[in-house]
Amino acid sequence: MQHRSLQRGLAVAVGIAMAGVVTSFGPSQAPVQAQPKAAQATGMGVAKAAAAAETILDVIQNGDAKARFQLFSDDLKAATSPALVARNMARQPKILSWRITSVDAGLRNATVDAQLQTSKGAVAVVLIINNQGQLVAYQVDESAESSTQVARDFTTAVINGQFVQARSFLSLTLQNEISPQALQGKWLNLQRETGNFVRLRRIVEAERSEGVRIVLVNLEFTRLADTLFVILDDRNQITGLDFPNEPAVVNPR
Repeated sequence: MQHRSLQRGLAVAVGIAMAGVVTSFGPSQAPVQAQPKAAQATGMGVAKAAAAAETILDVIQNGDAKARFQLFSDDLKAATSPALVARNMARQPKILSWRITSVDAGLRNATVDAQLQTSKGAVAVVLIINNQGQLVAYQVDESAESSTQVARDFTTAVINGQFVQARSFLSLTLQNEISPQALQGKWLNLQRETGNFVRLRRIVEAERSEGVRIVLVNLEFTRLADTLFVILDDRNQITGLDFPNEPAVVNPR
């Protein structure tokens, strides 16, 4: 097998890319200040969506991994476990307080924006919640990070089997197209060709243009090695992924 050329990879990556500090209040400090955006007449409604978001954030703040797992949608549950959720939560900053800033109650899902105050500072999050009050998807604002750090965090989550967390680095549009199970499937299929993962060699930003950043993540496996292309927008949301399909033979040492 041969290395794919950078030119070919960037062309594929660009094609994929084209597709498709805040004052905060704790839950006990102030009532929910939801600001609806023309909510649908059907669906769970603004008040219930805001209440569901409060429940989810309260469970995370309390560090209850089992309760958080139970608040996942069926798709998320299928790609993780309470033990993996607990492991991920142990690495995350502590939520000190939060404020819901807007609620968009749709037909099937509600979109809730919130500002969190954490042990590492303020951060904005988006929660997608279904009519059963379960978390379907979420996204954390990574605009203050570098593109290479976001690509590293995403890849590390995949390597560690944290597919729900890894998916949260994707844009909401891409999350709608790629389920946690699909992400897991891509990773497992890759290792069927390459052998087991060994190490992450290097991460570099190879291209930067208006609205597009392309980061190359070079991975080594037991038999083969190749590069994952991660495409981000100017807010560091991942808008495209190109998993290797022609892995290269690892150079003998």
